[in-house]
Amino acid sequence: MERILNMNNEGVEYFLAGNYRAAKKSLRTALMYLKEFHEECQRLRLLRSIENQISLIKDAPHHSFGDLILQFRRVPDSLNEKSCSQQHYIYRNAIFAFLDLTQKKGISTPQVQNSSGLAAMIIFNMSLVYHYHAECYNSTKNLRNVLSLYKKSLEALKAAPWFSHKSYNTMVLLGILNNMGAIFYDLAKYKNARDCFKALQKMFKTSKTTLL
Repeated sequence: MERILNMNNEGVEYFLAGNYRAAKKSLRTALMYLKEFHEECQRLRLLRSIENQISLIKDAPHHSFGDLILQFRRVPDSLNEKSCSQQHYIYRNAIFAFLDLTQKKGISTPQVQNSSGLAAMIIFNMSLVYHYHAECYNSTKNLRNVLSLYKKSLEALKAAPWFSHKSYNTMVLLGILNNMGAIFYDLAKYKNARDCFKALQKMFKTSKTTLL
């Protein structure tokens, strides 16, 4: 699991440094590692169900997402003259994730429940990279691709709310809805933009985070 987090964090570091190509490559690699990790977990679960004997799996590697320490890092606004940054607010907080190796009893930290959670995080980071790159150069074609990525991140979030702490779940959902609304606005799809912003408004009016 460490290599998944390492590749995610490497991608965010490249993103912050403005190296978009390297950022995309690292985040794609993180997703590839995550797929392999998920397949291994599936294989072990199948083994347990078939054998149904603890003695056969007691020495098997323990695949658990465990507790994570998350850090949100804001990417600076673009200074490119063609940037859309002046037209509307873009949520730009990319996510670092680290294993909590020092957790003490009684101290609660964000906990990922399954692979859909990590997929949501990695795809969300990738969405930000593509979004930032597209809006820096006012690329309408690329914005459509960014929408697809945000939708995939939203689907992963729906499949399994990924953090036991509601605030983290809310932060990512906020970013997805806001940025999708901004893209729809840029593409002159005003009804879709309005729907996103209405859902966002609903988030601020309710204490619940299960708006999906």
